[in-house]
Amino acid sequence: MTSAANELCFATSITREGVESEIVEGMTKLGWRVALRALELTQVLDFAQRDHIDLALVGGDRPDGPTLIALMEQGIRVVGVVDSPLAVPRFQAYGVADLIHYESRNQERLLADLGALFKSRITRSHRSAKPAGRFFCVTGAAGAPGRTTIAFNLAMESADLGHSTLLAEIDRAGGTLAQQLGLLNSASTLNRALSTRLPISQIAPAVAGNFHVLTAPLQSVMVADLDPELVSGLWERATSEFEISIVDVGSIGDLNEIANGKRRVERLLVDALMKSDGVLVVVTPDPQSVARTLRALDALSAEIPEIPIQLVANRVPQKSGRGNRDSFSVIDAVGAFAERSLKIHQIPLDLDLFGRALNQGRAIAELAPRSPVRKAIRALAEDVWSPKVA
Repeated sequence: MTSAANELCFATSITREGVESEIVEGMTKLGWRVALRALELTQVLDFAQRDHIDLALVGGDRPDGPTLIALMEQGIRVVGVVDSPLAVPRFQAYGVADLIHYESRNQERLLADLGALFKSRITRSHRSAKPAGRFFCVTGAAGAPGRTTIAFNLAMESADLGHSTLLAEIDRAGGTLAQQLGLLNSASTLNRALSTRLPISQIAPAVAGNFHVLTAPLQSVMVADLDPELVSGLWERATSEFEISIVDVGSIGDLNEIANGKRRVERLLVDALMKSDGVLVVVTPDPQSVARTLRALDALSAEIPEIPIQLVANRVPQKSGRGNRDSFSVIDAVGAFAERSLKIHQIPLDLDLFGRALNQGRAIAELAPRSPVRKAIRALAEDVWSPKVA
């Protein structure tokens, strides 16, 4: 039997006596049609593969992980029905966020919870009504060290500020986040995210709390093989799921080649840049890095003239008896030669701290929470995530 196109249908797999019938009655009152009442969750999956359902209500004693994942991959919303706190992590472990808490002899509460959860009509796309998250790119001219370290620590500060945060990478040279963070078992989670409709947070390992990481393939040839359209769709999914998404797009190469779309990997880079709410360009205070950055900025300004660009001067020496000459060289050079006015953030030099962070795969905030470096990165995060980014 095939359901009407506009009819909202659900299936149940709940064995607790009395609960299933009450839920079916409540859902019917809310305008839903029951399509299947099953004992086993696999029966729900079999039914969904040949007929249409929008939703599956699953009892707390039946969270069959692989089947739950398969249902969600088909775009079916899964709701767990729990009567004990012990059942909550069983569902959360598989990415089921919607839970109904059933309390014995409290049918009114059950119906109220159902009404709150389904007060708006649900479609198979299940798009969130919340505003889209913000999307930023981190890049730098070839030879500017510390780009990935800045991106990682910026994401960590974003999460510490309370934002759900995703850090991803599409470096043409190959992924480095997995090695840097000791996530070798999670290498190339980017590829898995591209091949499934599961929530990204269920695929990308959580580094800390609400901070998740998508790692790119280790080999540059595998990055070049990524499908630009799939990657573009992934960024849209990211902004629907996370408040802040940060993508380390690698170093800026020949943007004339990007503009001509000659290489797939360059299209990946420029597509991310054009989707972004802002671009952070990492530069070090040495003449060669500044010169390369200025050339890259000219190309960037021509390619994405409407996208805000900010500079992050990394490893700036602290003031000494000679004065802070090196730190001002970046500001002076950019002010004199850049075609557009740019805001410049400075991260102080501390080779020992950066070295320990890199070797241990840990954030600056963990190793030295009161250090000048941490304070500068925190200030950068607070400024960049402000709605007044310019």
